[in-house]
Amino acid sequence: MNYRHVILEGKPTTGKTEVSELLKIYFPGQVIVLPELTTVLVRAHGLNILRDRAPLSAMLEEAVPARSAEVERLLAEHPASMVLEESHMGVHWAYSAVIDDRTFLDLYDEKIAPHVRIPDLFLRLDIPIELSVRRQKARATKDVEVDGALVSRMFENLNRWHNARGHGRLHLLNTDRSPEIVLTELLDLLGLRYGA
Repeated sequence: MNYRHVILEGKPTTGKTEVSELLKIYFPGQVIVLPELTTVLVRAHGLNILRDRAPLSAMLEEAVPARSAEVERLLAEHPASMVLEESHMGVHWAYSAVIDDRTFLDLYDEKIAPHVRIPDLFLRLDIPIELSVRRQKARATKDVEVDGALVSRMFENLNRWHNARGHGRLHLLNTDRSPEIVLTELLDLLGLRYGA
């Protein structure tokens, strides 16, 4: 295993959830998966990710420190395992910057950022924007669907978020390829071996 704490990021429908599920099933002793925090809150409380910004921001202020503490606990309790998180607050920050959600952006700087845990690796699953849009329509999950223009502007901001932190921990993995190529590259990167 090459990393202890990995966070997946990527455009909608790049395969973050599918990769997480696959790793959880095939590497139960090696990988502990934590679902995307924002999506968990949106679905648990019946929110719309673009319209219900104020209540979502308030929930994230409380949930982010708890998630970071959960990651620390899992790493301590399972020293031979990797914790894999789907998405992170940099992604939510980037969307918030696009729609100029000053409530969240100010809250992030003042209360949330100090509790954001930087992983050993940010793994970005990447596909063209137009493919992301087509896959979203096919998936039919309106509560988290975003259009191509918003995704494009969001990723400009996400790159700014990463560059501002200068952590150098971002790796891009092209998932617009056959599954066997993507999965082989993914497992090699993470240092995961079936049955190990």
